Amino acid sequence: MWNYLSNLSPTQLLLLGLGFAMVVYSAKDYFSFGKGDEKPKPKEEEEQTTLTEIVYKWEDLSNECKQANLNEAYELLQKVFPMLVNVSNNRSTKR
Repeated sequence: MWNYLSNLSPTQLLLLGLGFAMVVYSAKDYFSFGKGDEKPKPKEEEEQTTLTEIVYKWEDLSNECKQANLNEAYELLQKVFPMLVNVSNNRSTKR
């Protein structure tokens, strides 16, 4: 092996060294070099949507569909949440 390496030019030796360094650098993630058992950090949880926000979004979407004359979409939204339709109708009569 030494005979093989001694026949290489300085440029070839440099490239061989860089290649070896790249292999060691990329392989260090797969081996723990005395770091011990490190637990991965948990991902930050996304904010959860509350029921109230869902109702407001449904109401906004329903109103926008009605204003845009998207009657089929409006009717389907009314069928999805029938109890919300009653609440929405009661609100609009009180205003």
